[in-house]
Amino acid sequence: MKPTKESLYDLYNNMFEGVIAETPDLIDECYKLRYQVYCIEHPFEEPDPLKGEYERDSCDGHAVHALLRYKPTGHYIGTVRLIIDDGKTPVRIPIRELCREHGVRLPASFAKRPYGEISRFCISKDFRRRITDEMYSSSYTARELAEMRSRVIPYMALGLINMIFTLGRNHGISQACAVMEPSLIRLLTKLGIYFLPVGDPIEYHGTRQISYITAADLNRSLYEERPDVLELMTERGKFPLNETCYPI
Repeated sequence: MKPTKESLYDLYNNMFEGVIAETPDLIDECYKLRYQVYCIEHPFEEPDPLKGEYERDSCDGHAVHALLRYKPTGHYIGTVRLIIDDGKTPVRIPIRELCREHGVRLPASFAKRPYGEISRFCISKDFRRRITDEMYSSSYTARELAEMRSRVIPYMALGLINMIFTLGRNHGISQACAVMEPSLIRLLTKLGIYFLPVGDPIEYHGTRQISYITAADLNRSLYEERPDVLELMTERGKFPLNETCYPI
C-alpha cells in the first residue's frame, strides 16, 4: 500500500475498522488485548491465574467496550472501554477515587449524569511492530516509509477515539474524563482533539494527567482546526456533531 493523496477518511477506512464489542467473543478479545498490554508488555496489572490470559476488573460490569481491527490482517490491535455513570445505580468510577486522593476536582458539569470515564485505552506494541514489519517488507523508499509511519501510528489512536465517540453517542454521553499519558495528550492535540487538564500531573503508573473533554469543545476544535478529522468522526456527516447528538 503506497502512500497516496487519499483523504484521511479514505486512508483510515482502508486500513482500520472500529468494532463495538457487543458479543461475549468480542468482549473476550478486549480482555485478551488488555492482558497482552497491561500484564505482559507493560506489567501494570498482576495476572490472575484464575482468569487465564484475560485482564478484567470490577468496572467491566458497567462499561461498554470497543476494538480496533487492522484490515490487511484482520487482527484486533487495540481496545478501549467507556465506564458509564448514568446516575441510575451506584457505580465505581476510578477517576473520582484518584481525584480525591490527589485533592483535585472534576469540573462542576461532572456532577450531572450521565458521563463516562475513558479507560483501558491501549494498542498492542506487538501489533504496532507487526504493522511496521509489514511496511518494511514492501518495496517502499525510506521517504515513503517515514510518511506512512507518521500517518498510520496517529490513526491507531484516532481510531480508538472514534470508537469512544461511537460508544458515547450510543449511550447519550456528552462529556468524558480520563487519566492520560502526556504523550497521548500531545498526539491527540495534533489531531485537534483537546483533553483539558484537571490539576497537576500525578504519579500513577508513571506520569499521568487527569483530563476531560466535552462534546461542545470537541465539535468546536475539529470544525476550526481539523475538518478532515471531523469528516471521519461524523462518517461524512452521517452523525452531525452537536450538543444533542454529539457525545464522546
